[in-house]
Amino acid sequence: MWLEYGLSSAQGLVHISEVVRGRTALGCPYCACPLIAKKGVKVSHHFAHDGLTCKPVRRTRDLPTLPWFDSFTFHLAPRLWATLQAFQSDCSYDAHWLTTTGLIAYNSFMRRHELTKLGQIPFGLLSVNLFSRLHEERLATIHDRMEARVTRAWQAGDPVALDEAVTDLRLYRAQWQRVLRSSLYCLAIKTPSERFYKIGVTSRPIAERVAELQPALNPHVGTATITVLGVWPQRGHVERYAHFRHQAQRRTLGSFQEYFDFLDVKAVVRDLNRMPKKVLTALEQGVLDGAPSVVVQAMAAGQDSTRSHTQ
Repeated sequence: MWLEYGLSSAQGLVHISEVVRGRTALGCPYCACPLIAKKGVKVSHHFAHDGLTCKPVRRTRDLPTLPWFDSFTFHLAPRLWATLQAFQSDCSYDAHWLTTTGLIAYNSFMRRHELTKLGQIPFGLLSVNLFSRLHEERLATIHDRMEARVTRAWQAGDPVALDEAVTDLRLYRAQWQRVLRSSLYCLAIKTPSERFYKIGVTSRPIAERVAELQPALNPHVGTATITVLGVWPQRGHVERYAHFRHQAQRRTLGSFQEYFDFLDVKAVVRDLNRMPKKVLTALEQGVLDGAPSVVVQAMAAGQDSTRSHTQ
């Protein structure tokens, strides 16, 4: 259920949000099998094979998905997650295990173990600003591992492993590009009887997004005044963590999940404002531009050189 991109001969990778529900003209990026767009209300929108699901898509580990995006327990093993929860609840826990995994550290001044920044994330305790810094580092680290996997398969001359590794890398970069193109925003929504808030992302000017929200809100709350409290370009990667961090204050409007009854909206905006203006690294700029990764470019150059030599 993780496959969010289908392959078009004309458009390349196409996101699930760009197609309607049902059978599509897209193929699986791994095996080219026709895809069906699954867009229900209970499960995240995804593509399914119109036939037998291929092995790369059936797997449950080492998925080419962004880390810390849909799950903030980092896919911890159940026992490790239970141990971390025991620590947080002041119950008996394995301090050595949690320390070696980087989830807790000993504070010699306070003479006790404390959650590290990494350990705070599964409980939504880390600020959005600090989460953003850690997440950017992790995005690049995972990308480097995926490039190394491509290199190993290429050097080993294994075409099956190489094809899967390259497809994984392309899907990962497509997801990363999507969040880099998105701006995080926070809105205040005022009706004659109440005031609540929305945290979301958009790849369009914020004025267009606000204009689109007006009619969508009307059936639920009637006439509303929308005020933009902040916009943070190229910070789409933190939206879901912000939702997770503030889930206790979430309110539901129909099928919409991005609205909140913040008790202290100034503190929320202050945390978001601590994120510095985004300065793209060379890797991020390449991802945003849709350029092939360094290793894929090297492979193409090698193939071209071989082709020229043989000719």
